[in-house]
Amino acid sequence: MVGYLIEKVSSKELFFKIMKADLEAEVTEIINEYDMHNTLDWQAFGGNWSNYSVIGNQSSTSEGALAEKLTNAVDALVVRKCMELGIDPKGPDAPKNFKEALQKFWGIVDGDPRKLSKDSERDILDSLVVMATTKDLKTWKTLAAKEKELSLAVYDNGEGQSPNRLPETILSLLKGNKHDIPFTQGNHNQGGSSTLMHGGKYSYTLIISKRNINIVGEFDARDDDSLNEWGWTLVRQELRVGESSPVFTYYAPNGKIPRFEADELPLLPRIIKGQEAKDYLNYDKSCTAGVPFEKDVNSGTLIKMFNYNIKNKGPLVSHFKYEMGKRLYDTGLPFNLIDCRKNKFNNDTIFRGMKKILEDDEGAKGERKLVADGFPISADFSVPFIDPFNNNLNLSQRVNVVVYAFNERDSSKKDENSILGDKPVLFTLGQQIQGGLDGRFLSSLGLSSVRNSLMIVLDFPDIHPSFKKDLFMTDRERLLDKEPLKLIKNYLKAYLEGSDELHEFKNKRIEDGLKNTLSNDSEDLKELMNKWVSKNPSLLKGLMTGQLVVGGGTEKSPRSRGPKTKTPKVPIILKEEPTHFTLKMKKNEGLYQKKVTQNTNFTINFTTDAPENYFDRTENPVDLKISFEGKEIDSNFVKSMKPGVFSITFTKDFSRKLKECQVKVFISCDTTGFDFNNEFTLIITKKEDGPHPGNNKMGLPDYREISLSTGYDGVTEETAAMLDGELVLINVDNKYLKAHLQGLKDSESDGMFAKALYVYSMLFSTISAKASFNSKDTIIDADNAEDDVYEVIIRDTMAVARTLFVTENLIVNLKKGL
Repeated sequence: MVGYLIEKVSSKELFFKIMKADLEAEVTEIINEYDMHNTLDWQAFGGNWSNYSVIGNQSSTSEGALAEKLTNAVDALVVRKCMELGIDPKGPDAPKNFKEALQKFWGIVDGDPRKLSKDSERDILDSLVVMATTKDLKTWKTLAAKEKELSLAVYDNGEGQSPNRLPETILSLLKGNKHDIPFTQGNHNQGGSSTLMHGGKYSYTLIISKRNINIVGEFDARDDDSLNEWGWTLVRQELRVGESSPVFTYYAPNGKIPRFEADELPLLPRIIKGQEAKDYLNYDKSCTAGVPFEKDVNSGTLIKMFNYNIKNKGPLVSHFKYEMGKRLYDTGLPFNLIDCRKNKFNNDTIFRGMKKILEDDEGAKGERKLVADGFPISADFSVPFIDPFNNNLNLSQRVNVVVYAFNERDSSKKDENSILGDKPVLFTLGQQIQGGLDGRFLSSLGLSSVRNSLMIVLDFPDIHPSFKKDLFMTDRERLLDKEPLKLIKNYLKAYLEGSDELHEFKNKRIEDGLKNTLSNDSEDLKELMNKWVSKNPSLLKGLMTGQLVVGGGTEKSPRSRGPKTKTPKVPIILKEEPTHFTLKMKKNEGLYQKKVTQNTNFTINFTTDAPENYFDRTENPVDLKISFEGKEIDSNFVKSMKPGVFSITFTKDFSRKLKECQVKVFISCDTTGFDFNNEFTLIITKKEDGPHPGNNKMGLPDYREISLSTGYDGVTEETAAMLDGELVLINVDNKYLKAHLQGLKDSESDGMFAKALYVYSMLFSTISAKASFNSKDTIIDADNAEDDVYEVIIRDTMAVARTLFVTENLIVNLKKGL
């Protein structure tokens, strides 16, 4: 055997000792036992002795860092498949994007991972594996306090690296090894280093790799004499004498990566089933188990992270899967999650990101548990931008949108509640979620009542480098507040505000919750309060210190759409090759006309028998062209497709001027010969002037009583008031109101008075908080503030409710005393 020999043990034996260790403390013992302390044997990760500043500035969460590892694993496998076909990954024959790679290398129709064959899936599950181990493979609950640590290992049967190439690839920093490979997803060179900040005290990480035997030589350096060897190293964090910052180093005695020859190595777990699994787990019910490091592989890369600090150390098949889903929307290819701890149930599952979790959302009887009926819905639009590095060329970037709405979730189920994070609008790049917009964005659209029940995913296929640099930060967690983000928000706002599905979802949630909530005296109380306020207009004027305009007491919020009358649906027969796109628009003298109000978004609809993926398919591609007044446009509109209906939502950019103009829509497919074109007259009218503000009758804003069971998101027993667009929601299940009512004598008038006092106070507090928030002396750009007006109102009214009845009693007693 040719291998690097260390004093007491061979390179191969030392590697196996470290691989079989489960605790960071055990690795430290091995380092001590085999005299691995010589600092000359440890090289700087990335060749940079100041690497802490680079490595320490990557993902702030352990799950986000691990997502980098999984992304790199998929990239390695796709690059291997490319090389096996003799295609240079950086050459002209290589796929132009990830979807094209899936179609070319695995025969997946349209590059859609959902269409992956079962045979291909089984093959891939041996090539992409995440494995968990603990001390003696005990479950988390049965570990002793000093043993409560988890090790995670990620294996990919991708291209693999030779020992000589490891320092230039997995152990490198800022190299940009894949910048010229268009179909890979990880382009920030963080895959090898991303997890180092989230390990134990010393960040021990074991790495082993061997070049794939099917591609050796064809795309490799001719002078690399290590192509048939396994190369391994141990990465650690250390603080050297006299240094002020730690440094990450890797083990390389005499500057050389340890190596050895072996046809195969047992790097993967063996999955056992049936009676063997029952005996192994000492469990009498159906189960599977994973036995670590028993299945041989002949090449690939394994990275084992000791004492890895993930948020939820429960079973990989449940809690971990959901947590990772919040970082990886769609892995593209399936991973096999194998928990090698002795959990008494099935310990392996397939993971393909949050998208797949939601696609598989079905109960035992076929009902949907999480995703609401009619969802997800989808759309896409193109954002214009200028490429400053190419003579300021005008270009556009496509953005795909998918909207999920969720049923009310069982608060006792951690998995279901972990689906949604603090950002309901998620921006993804390739496989990974890169940041997003928080609930304030949805609140500004009148969706605050359901903002905790929505997940909106934006994807950027074939993203242009100039667009990418102005939108995403390299930490993969934050967005830049530049022109691309502002335009995206405008387009997304136009689509969401015009979505009938979203407003029907919101109204149904509210309608179902309100059925048993409204009390008999609600309308009487409203009438009484509005009469009182109309006689005391100076009180409201005193509260309105900002830009607040108070509406009439019975006026409904413009965003609150009432429930629609449903008519029986006729089954829609969709055809792979459609026969028509018919405008749903009124005709005047035989010509289609669309009237819209100045400075508003507007939508046109077509009935069609085209399939939902009609505009996205790669085979027989479809061309959509839209022209305004004879000029073709490729931005400022959003297109969406649902069964039987094709919609185009135009942003207010097209309705700024009062005029009549011609709009033409062309849809064609050259390969099938389908050709549709139609046009309509757009008539932009002036917005009707309402009564002058000075002539308005002063009144309270419209409000609605709600309870804990109403269905509004975010309502707790402490909540007093919140906003839904301009509508004020007042929680009559507030614990301070209920406690006060329970303490009253059996008097209907006392209860009526207490409730009136509570409702009045919440309305006045809401008006005052909103006015202060909108005043010029406070926050101008609420979008960039730490709080939004909705959160301020929730917090302020909670505080008022907490002391309201105490203050009332105090005032009564003071008055008696005086």
